[in-house]
Amino acid sequence: MRSIPSSMHLRQQLAQTFQSVRLAPLPGQAIGEDVAGLGPHDAAVLFGFRRRSAGFGQLVAAIQRRGSRSC
Repeated sequence: MRSIPSSMHLRQQLAQTFQSVRLAPLPGQAIGEDVAGLGPHDAAVLFGFRRRSAGFGQLVAAIQRRGSRSC
């Protein structure tokens, strides 16, 4: 759960410069819907501390297939 506070802090920092910054997924939502909405003009910042979920690598690959940059 360390990624949630880090993600929220980075979102606040990025929102000072960029118009559209959001966290995904929000509690109770699936990440697939958010990934499907990404395009070549989007960037994704992923947090994966220590024990990453089993699908972390697949998530990175899916974001890259959408043409978005992942950091």
